[in-house]
Amino acid sequence: MESHLSLRWEDRLRWAYLQMVPVSFLKKLLAETTAKLNAEAQTRVFELLFGDPYIIKYNLSGVYRCKVAKLLVTLAEDQGEDVIDSLVEVIVTNLDSTGCDGREKAGTSSFLSYGYIGGNVMFSVNTVSPSNEVGLVPWEAGMCLAEYATTYPEIFKGKRVLELGSGIGLTGLMIASNSHCEPESIVMTDYEKVVLDNLRHNVHINEKEKNIPAGIVSVRKLDWTEGFKDDQKFDIILAADCVYDPDYIPDLVQLVQKYLCSNPGAVAMFASTKRNASTFSLFKQKLAEAKVKWTDESKNNPPIDGLFTQCCSVMFTRFPNRDDIALHLASLQNITHASLRVQQLQTHQQ
Repeated sequence: MESHLSLRWEDRLRWAYLQMVPVSFLKKLLAETTAKLNAEAQTRVFELLFGDPYIIKYNLSGVYRCKVAKLLVTLAEDQGEDVIDSLVEVIVTNLDSTGCDGREKAGTSSFLSYGYIGGNVMFSVNTVSPSNEVGLVPWEAGMCLAEYATTYPEIFKGKRVLELGSGIGLTGLMIASNSHCEPESIVMTDYEKVVLDNLRHNVHINEKEKNIPAGIVSVRKLDWTEGFKDDQKFDIILAADCVYDPDYIPDLVQLVQKYLCSNPGAVAMFASTKRNASTFSLFKQKLAEAKVKWTDESKNNPPIDGLFTQCCSVMFTRFPNRDDIALHLASLQNITHASLRVQQLQTHQQ
């Protein structure tokens, strides 16, 4: 049995930790990839999860760090190995965060990061947990839409992108940070001040860390009942987890229709968690009434690679309800995933 960790295993462990996946997920990774947590292996894991300068700068929640350290200590002790002092220090240092088995205090900020295969490109998003503000936490549909975008980056090349309900900015920042997407611009939007302030903060830190090109992303307040006052046009409209409240759906569809009409070649991409069948049916009904044509492209979600979703360049851990997320393309024309890719390929060859 090997005592060292392979590079691929290290990447997976680090990325899973930076995404603050459930500790049970990390336990599965450890069980699959290493047999002995001896002092050498413990030291390497400590350096990966707690000693990396980037991780220190954009730290995860104290409760989560404590739980992970406690897991490593327990696994080592169960194997009859001596525990290194550094892991114990992580637990002691973070006990003030309400303890390893507690919950983060309301209003506590932490960061999530997502890494790329074959490079050191990473970015962080600032979340506030726990909170009743839906725009301050990551949502699975946003991850799904980011998966799609980074798997088919040519679709975004040279495009003007509008994102509705950006929240913490996961989808838009992932597109901006992917060198293969190369959009002309991304306008990220939301409505509540606290969400917009947090979104601007996330854009700022990613520009500062050179994770995204400076000036490509802007943040604007957007009221779905009004739209922007100017006549700005967009080629791609993104909406992740915006189909959740039937009261908002008419305004959402009307807004999307407005921007599709202003640019007949534009396309809207919806990633929606199917929580309620009637709400989802209403969404499709309103699209039909607005003469917006749509296709279900859920089959084109990236494939699963074990516990991870394997995209062309980024790996997300497999979130529990991923199979309940629908991906729709909508436009004024008959457009599908295949025709959209062909259209973009022809444009780039001209």
